[in-house]
Amino acid sequence: MSPLSQLLLPALLSAALANYSELGQCPQTPRQRRPALARLTGTWHEQMRYSDPGFRGRCVRLEVVPQPGGAVLLNETRLESPDDTRYETADLALPPGDGSAPLLRSSRWAWQYLLVASDYTGHAVLQKCKQYPDFHARTVLVLTRQREADQDMLERMVERLGRQGLRTDRLVPTPQTDCPEV
Repeated sequence: MSPLSQLLLPALLSAALANYSELGQCPQTPRQRRPALARLTGTWHEQMRYSDPGFRGRCVRLEVVPQPGGAVLLNETRLESPDDTRYETADLALPPGDGSAPLLRSSRWAWQYLLVASDYTGHAVLQKCKQYPDFHARTVLVLTRQREADQDMLERMVERLGRQGLRTDRLVPTPQTDCPEV
């Protein structure tokens, strides 16, 4: 590797990681008061998420399935662009046990899940954050029960999140059109 490449490669990697990683601890995001985890069960469709250069999904669906002991199974299904390959992940999320934030902790990938806002019947906003020694990776997911959401409602949700101090400039739409039942 040339000396120039040795200098440029770390700079390019840092620029790419800056799109979805931030220095320091996972932020103390405002959260839903008295979250009712059992009411989140069922199907949610991702309408927006924080920009991530490695994410090219569309038709993203999240199934929240109750498990024994207050845990939930979070099963995400999506189609990967450009060839619509089906991609599925499952994560068992456990309540912290002491009622503190975060709402759930991943048993597999060390994600912390925090319910930012929800009316439980139409919309929910989840923050996922994973702590590393000197930085964290975070995404915010804007979810609705309907695959194709009302755009006025989404705009009101984004405005509310901004008023709560959440960064909304990083939210990008997740395509939910022409979706097969994935």
